[in-house]
Amino acid sequence: MRKLLESFPYGLTNMFEHIRNRVLDPRAEGLEYTKEILRCQICAYVSPTLRDMAIMAGLPKHDREDLGKLKTYIVRCGAFLTLRGDNWDMANQTVEWINISAQEHPQQYTKEDLGLELLDMQHGIIALRCLEYIYEVFENQIPSDEHNEDEDAEDHAATKDNDEHDDDGESESQASEAHDADGEDIDKHSDSNFSTRIDANDDTENADIRINIEECAKYPVRYWVEHAKRAPRDVLDEFNLTHPFWQGDSEVLENGRDDDVHKEDSIGFQPLHYACRNDYGAIVDALLGASADITYTSSIDHPAALFAAAKFGRPSIL
Repeated sequence: MRKLLESFPYGLTNMFEHIRNRVLDPRAEGLEYTKEILRCQICAYVSPTLRDMAIMAGLPKHDREDLGKLKTYIVRCGAFLTLRGDNWDMANQTVEWINISAQEHPQQYTKEDLGLELLDMQHGIIALRCLEYIYEVFENQIPSDEHNEDEDAEDHAATKDNDEHDDDGESESQASEAHDADGEDIDKHSDSNFSTRIDANDDTENADIRINIEECAKYPVRYWVEHAKRAPRDVLDEFNLTHPFWQGDSEVLENGRDDDVHKEDSIGFQPLHYACRNDYGAIVDALLGASADITYTSSIDHPAALFAAAKFGRPSIL
């Protein structure tokens, strides 16, 4: 035991350097995911859950619901990271630095290995992944028009087939009237059971949708904007702002979010300021349509949004 302990490196710096060499070894399994997880943890505003980290780091979608596999990704990061929370509630365990030294070491000694000189780009990548996840959740809540049209077409075809079948079988039903009368009760009972099954299936489907909303990851929804603020312009240009999520009649946007257009961020700016600053004309129109105040100045006397448009040369906004 003594020899084993003596073989360990002395001091936290040497210990973490030993860990770094092991987890970032080019031959290590899942090396790129390990790097991405460490980069995301450096950028994170709060400690993410396992599922949050899976979204932020772009882990394979088929692994995102398998908590055991997600835990394996964290274990590959060595003693830099740990999971905190109840073992029986792994879904709510958070990914955290094992201590403050573990948090500082990668930022000081692994800048080249992790590409930390492009940290603003990493924030943009995280924002894109979080927004993509939000789009997926949104699409799963609201059925598309094409899906509804397909269902209508199927119902119409089924009705037509039933009418033709009824016409063809009219003479047969007259010939077997007595037999049909005997089985009438059975048919009614079967129809009742079938209707019950349909209703049950509908309830189950609706319940699945509700569960999906309640169990969606929280970090992407709450912090994608914060990451987007720190992203370079070329990454922001990749945002798909034509998605139905942004439509004025979106059920999600109408659900208690009208007041958000007036909220200030941590440095006192409202959404309209950033829209004017970055020359997003469509977003400016949407915010003004939601009663945003173009002359608003923050509580700490920041200039109005029009000043941002003028300062950054946005004549189309002016």
